[in-house]
Amino acid sequence: MAPRNEEVDAINELIIAKFPGNTPTYNSFDSIDGEDATNYLQEFLHTLCQPGISPHALILNPNSQVILL
Repeated sequence: MAPRNEEVDAINELIIAKFPGNTPTYNSFDSIDGEDATNYLQEFLHTLCQPGISPHALILNPNSQVILL
């Protein structure tokens, strides 16, 4: 438990760095290609995740545990 998201992010980075193997990074995006591009405005996509709630870059390791809320 940590009082701030910044501290949680720092702890997570330290723990992920200790796992062996390749750590792929999955980046978020704020645009849609194809036919649905006209249905969703960029302003709407920005409202789906508030700033500071979810990271732009998600670093996962095959040996790490993930909690999905």
